[in-house]
Amino acid sequence: MRGHNLICALIATLAALLVCAAPALAGDPVEVYLTGNDGSTHMTHEPNLQFSASASSASETISVDPARRYQRITGFGGAFTDASMYLLWQLPQAQREAILRKLLLPDPATGSAGFSVMRLPMGAPDFTASGLYSYDDNGGLPDPTLAHFSIAHDETYIIPILREALAINPHLKILANPWSPPGWMKANDSMIGVTTSGVGWILPQYYPALAQYFVKFIEAYRAAGIPIWAVTPQNEPEQPAVNYPQAYMTADEEAFFVHDYLAPAFRAAHLNTRIYGYDYVWLGAEPYTTTLMALDRDDLAGMAYHCYFGEPESMSAFHALFPQEDVIEDECSTGISVLSPIQDLLRSVNNWASVALMWNVALNPAGGPKVGSGCLDCIGMITVNPANDAVTYNGPYWQFAQASAFVPRGATRIGSTASPPEPPCASSPACGLEYTAFADPDGDTVLVVTNSGVESATFSVKRADGEEFSYTLLGQNAPDGTNDSQDAAVVTFVWGPTSPRTG
Repeated sequence: MRGHNLICALIATLAALLVCAAPALAGDPVEVYLTGNDGSTHMTHEPNLQFSASASSASETISVDPARRYQRITGFGGAFTDASMYLLWQLPQAQREAILRKLLLPDPATGSAGFSVMRLPMGAPDFTASGLYSYDDNGGLPDPTLAHFSIAHDETYIIPILREALAINPHLKILANPWSPPGWMKANDSMIGVTTSGVGWILPQYYPALAQYFVKFIEAYRAAGIPIWAVTPQNEPEQPAVNYPQAYMTADEEAFFVHDYLAPAFRAAHLNTRIYGYDYVWLGAEPYTTTLMALDRDDLAGMAYHCYFGEPESMSAFHALFPQEDVIEDECSTGISVLSPIQDLLRSVNNWASVALMWNVALNPAGGPKVGSGCLDCIGMITVNPANDAVTYNGPYWQFAQASAFVPRGATRIGSTASPPEPPCASSPACGLEYTAFADPDGDTVLVVTNSGVESATFSVKRADGEEFSYTLLGQNAPDGTNDSQDAAVVTFVWGPTSPRTG
């Protein structure tokens, strides 16, 4: 096995060198795709630019260096919540299929995003049209053998839509996680996080049943034709939710559950589903994540983060300690995050995330259906109006599409630096130019840039041979400099052996 891994590493290194050694020619075309800051321009193909030896007068230069290679990208996407699936299911089939194709197939010419990773709640999250439900409610009575386990709820509209999605993109990866296990597994006997009966800790006596709950879910979905790529043991395990589904697990408890029950149950069932730990906010992540790694490093594929509070550099701090482990950002929502969606994606990727996901794919005009108050002013990546079947693609969709439509799974983040250097963003949403670059498997280079400052910014883009081009990108539309998720300007540049795709 070690010899096989060494051969694979040598092949990967040779491939990288070949890409880096591809000749760069003066006058090479650069494709330009723009989503503007006023809602009128959506992934619009602008006239191609060209690299030139002429010196630029731009005040800032972004240098792209394919020789500096970082993490491989698994994909970008959102969440197929119960609320999202319910709204999509109400639409005529042909319209729903057209939406799924736009979500899941990459095609800049049609504005199709090419999302390749989607999150799936196991049972009811806060965004649900079905109220509170798990896969073994059993009238509130304990069922430790899971004799009453059933995914019947999901068979009405969630599984049919997932089958349609996989027919469109068979390589779609599904990440699943529970907001709460059945209430009878918890100390407060409720799916709600905190009730008058107390905090909803998951009772250790039910860890064996909870592990089998995951196994049964994965096996039932596999039988339905839907493979589950990865899970997390618990969504937001330290969140004090008082009116929507949630459960509590300390880092010690999660490590114990994964090491002694969940991972062994997966091995016994011959499941290769990945397990990511934590699944909570950037702020204060280190004590939880380092404890998990100290107690159960062998069973975890890495850590999952949400983009709220704190700074994305917490993912880099984890990577510095555990460079072989994967890092993913699997939830970010308007209404909670102070960052625009594209800032979340770029900052996550620049801090080693291989996955960046938004939250609800679809919500209605009122920001629902939902239970509780988890997010009072969230919008979906798309809005579905059940009154007239109208569908609107919102700012979060277009901003994520500016990356996902051009950066396929297997692409690699490469070096990109500014001169003069940009000041650290920390947690500020107003940060001037933000960017990252990728090398795709075909040898093309993709550079995604946004401007979170108020003023327009003129910058040049320089490649390793010194050739460059210049571009001006408008700043935030909001005059007070606040960061509205709907109004961020984003531009994507593509150049290389398969470019230009269009004239």
